[in-house]
Amino acid sequence: MSDSEKRSRALERLCHGLEPAQKAVLEHDFDTGPLLVLAGAGTGKTTTLTRRLALELADGTPASEILALTFTRKAAQEMRERVGSLLGPNQDLPEIRTFHSLGLALLSENSGQGWIAAGWSAPPKLLAEHEGSEASAEFWQQRFRTHTQTPPSPAEWTRMLAEWGDPNRLAASTPGELQHVEAWRDWESWKRRLGIAQLHDLISAALLALERDVSLAERWRERAKTLFVDEYQDTDRTQYRLLKILSQGSKRLMAVGDDDQAIYGFRGADLRNILEWRRDLPDGRILSLTGNHRSLSPILNASNQIFPDKPEIFRKLLVARRKDGGGQNPIWYRARDPREETDWIRSRLVHELTLGHKPSQLCVLFRSNREESVLRKALAGLPLASSESDAGIRMLTIHAAKGLE
Repeated sequence: MSDSEKRSRALERLCHGLEPAQKAVLEHDFDTGPLLVLAGAGTGKTTTLTRRLALELADGTPASEILALTFTRKAAQEMRERVGSLLGPNQDLPEIRTFHSLGLALLSENSGQGWIAAGWSAPPKLLAEHEGSEASAEFWQQRFRTHTQTPPSPAEWTRMLAEWGDPNRLAASTPGELQHVEAWRDWESWKRRLGIAQLHDLISAALLALERDVSLAERWRERAKTLFVDEYQDTDRTQYRLLKILSQGSKRLMAVGDDDQAIYGFRGADLRNILEWRRDLPDGRILSLTGNHRSLSPILNASNQIFPDKPEIFRKLLVARRKDGGGQNPIWYRARDPREETDWIRSRLVHELTLGHKPSQLCVLFRSNREESVLRKALAGLPLASSESDAGIRMLTIHAAKGLE
């Protein structure tokens, strides 16, 4: 059987049951350029991504030349399991990693060559989150004895780390932030002197190592000749630069994301990475997935009206694919004060329970954790789910709900 016949058979098998838009993703020819897939909520993003990944392997691309990146270990494991189930137990699987796992692997190979290229004298101790907070507090206490400037706020630090990754890059691009640059350089020197690093250093140091060590960059480009990126809307500019170095000179890049689901701007995620795709990659193509298998028509009709003035290329009208139909129109209620708001929420929950809905079928979403205690107090007496049990009315932040789709 010829290679073209093998690919045709693999494509036919992996496209089985997919919608036309999903099939177009599998049929995309990387020789024409990179691909950005705008996968609307509930449109089978993971199915499409893993099948395209499986197709690369079935088509003869060595697993050692494919790298797939996502944001959580759970998502990475799910991708491995899905690709494995599509190809069988004897198929070698590619590297499927989180961004932080990639950074650690890149920095640690050859006895920590990457760490040394990034400015550490030896591989550092990676601090847990609470240890990092304690180290940061100690640094600022010591620095304040000789420098009276107010330290950057946590939000400013998050923005700088996500945007620039390195103080020298910030200094070259934004000379007006000299005070922050000086403090940041001192902090970087302090970490290197003590031989410690934080979680975000796995990304920023990996970028530095790739920029400074040509042989390291070449080795990792070989391992990422075909590069897949999941949840692209959640990447920050430092991660973007890392991807740019890894994919340099290659058209075999596929990013999957959704600008409508970009909710992590507070931790540095930058929507420019999606919106400027065509500017950065003139030969890049954009495809959209809009067949929603999760929600009913009334919900989708409402959500489709949220961004009516978006550029045409990023406008997605989600279409319900569920066969059960029906569904109630969403209600928008504008309360005059917090008390009226919680009273209304309570009355709606009581109404739904009276109609015969089980507590486990109901959920209250809120913006941040600090709102939970107020809501729980207002809803006292109702069958609320506790942290130890999922049998009552669930209470979640919007961010947590997105992760538990």
